[in-house]
Amino acid sequence: MAEHDALDGLIDSGFSRETLALYGRWWQLETWLRELVYTELRAERGRGWEAALGQQTATRAERDELNRYMASADRGDLLAFLDVGLLFKIIDDRWELFQPCLPPRVRWLGMADELQAVRHRIAHVRRPHRDDLTRVEQALRNLDDGARMFHAAYAASRKVEVRGPVAEGWRAGQHPVASRLISHAEDQYGTSFKLRASTRPWAPSARADLADAGALWHAEWLQTGAVETDPIDFWTGLGTLRGQAGRTAQDLAVHVLWSTPGDLTVTFAAVDDGQAIADALGECYDVLLMRARPRRDDEPIRDDPWPSWTARNNVLPGRVQVGSALSMADAEMPFRLLEP
Repeated sequence: MAEHDALDGLIDSGFSRETLALYGRWWQLETWLRELVYTELRAERGRGWEAALGQQTATRAERDELNRYMASADRGDLLAFLDVGLLFKIIDDRWELFQPCLPPRVRWLGMADELQAVRHRIAHVRRPHRDDLTRVEQALRNLDDGARMFHAAYAASRKVEVRGPVAEGWRAGQHPVASRLISHAEDQYGTSFKLRASTRPWAPSARADLADAGALWHAEWLQTGAVETDPIDFWTGLGTLRGQAGRTAQDLAVHVLWSTPGDLTVTFAAVDDGQAIADALGECYDVLLMRARPRRDDEPIRDDPWPSWTARNNVLPGRVQVGSALSMADAEMPFRLLEP
């Protein structure tokens, strides 16, 4: 494949394998920390989470619009423009949000200081110290248990008996889209729906009353019939329908996760407006069915997404994930996530 040829050519031209491994491991580490910061801030603040990133980050994102002719999938992701020093500062300033998934604070501060020195060498294309790869790999080992807790909490969604526009609209079927589509989608499209909830590890209690910060709604669809919906088509469609408040489901979605083709979960921060979330669920349902296509006989539902689906991660924003660890997370987490 082309990417393998590029790597082979790079190594054949004399590029150090250890340096290449260091860059890859750092990407793994920083990507995980950015996911941690995004998810916990979003669960705490809802749509207002970006205020925590500061004006400098917003200015960088605005300047990048000059490069829209060569935009990457991260173009609209403000977190992608956050300087790594500010990333570590947010973690320190809001330690109560991240503490459950990180080592004890005194150890984390020492680790973060050392890691930033490695990051500076990478950013300025300086040759790494001979121990830099070992340092980053050890950091990944130290962070693995916390990553497992992060993913397990996300996966531990459950049915909750609460009142409000989301639960009453979509569990009791009172929302107009729910009354129109739930039975119809199951009968005609083989598409079933469940509404569940989870709480983040730092939330005040394990009780998901969905009124306080730290709770997430999980809207789950399973397409078991003769149709499936492409992730790119679905995400694009979510940007075209606006609810009564003028927001699209894209605005409100925390994550859009495909664990396999036909198995979709969209999460929302419960601190956001309940009626807006209920309307966004209706938009998701409409788009899922409107953008569905017949599933070919030679493309059955599989236990693992095939490469043509996971390749979509390269053109989708970071909060839309196909076959990722987050999309396939299990409450028991029987596998390692970060450990090399």
